Amino acid sequence: MTGVQTCALPISVVVQGNKPREPLDAIAGQVDVNLCEYKNTPILVRTYDNSLRSIDAEISYTCFSERCNIGETVEGELNSEFPQCTNGYVIARADGFKDSKDILSTIQAGRIDIVLDRLYNRNINLKLEGVNYNGEAIIYFISDDNTKTVVYPEQRTVELVEGQYEVQVYVFKDSSIKLPETIHEECIEVPRSGIGGLFGMREENCFDVKIPSQVVSNVLVGGGKQEYYILESELRDSSTIEISAESLTVPSTLEDLQNNYLIFEDKDLEIYFK
Repeated sequence: MTGVQTCALPISVVVQGNKPREPLDAIAGQVDVNLCEYKNTPILVRTYDNSLRSIDAEISYTCFSERCNIGETVEGELNSEFPQCTNGYVIARADGFKDSKDILSTIQAGRIDIVLDRLYNRNINLKLEGVNYNGEAIIYFISDDNTKTVVYPEQRTVELVEGQYEVQVYVFKDSSIKLPETIHEECIEVPRSGIGGLFGMREENCFDVKIPSQVVSNVLVGGGKQEYYILESELRDSSTIEISAESLTVPSTLEDLQNNYLIFEDKDLEIYFK
């Protein structure tokens, strides 16, 4: 017997009292109904921070493309009615915290506990070979659901929550490497001309692609990557994230520049919270 995999999709359910629902106007298969008008399922919502302290948050609910405002938790609690939906999302939003999105079916009464991650705005100090660096760099904090980009030194702060990140640092320096004009051939398949094209026959058509000469004004001269799980305690107990990177040879040719990007992939970073 072959196993069958199923997946759950959001399904809205509208109940009008205990009577059969009348057909709704529909165009091209889309039901014209304002789901937010039909709130009839009592749900208890409780909101906490990572230390399980109650916090107040704005609560909304999404089903398909509709988003319904539900209300606000008071002392971390809200008892309100939700529209009926299978596998919709409860969204909690509070100042100083990252939005939280949790799946919840509201076909029958229930409750949901939501934990929000506190946001911390921290300074960034970049070092190159152990010395404070004030030149151009781009710093990425990459997580599963978000990427924070810092254009250094114009930006020197970043807003983060606890979680797993890949930190990437690209250090740049002004350059005047000239790339010569290049010409390469590209080929694509096109329908054959004449009667052969009527029967789906194809032929290869090749042409030259010219890339004009250009000057590279910024080159990679340092940086690296590092996987790092940032604890809330590290963010809470610090004011600055210090990142130390290694330098690379200043490239003078296109080959040097390409080698720098290859070497970059194996460079690590040192990350400290101070």
